[in-house]
Amino acid sequence: MVRIIEAAIDISFIYDLVKDMYSELVLPSIDPVILVKLTFIQSTLFIRLMHNY
Repeated sequence: MVRIIEAAIDISFIYDLVKDMYSELVLPSIDPVILVKLTFIQSTLFIRLMHNY
């Protein structure tokens, strides 16, 4: 199901939205597209994070 969703939705526009928030001079951070994909998949498939607090 995740592959079908990824093939159907192009979220590469995220790079244009966040380009001013990421610096090219410091260490590379987490790819913003990956963050959006993870959040979308979690909310779509009702995956809850397990925390041991």
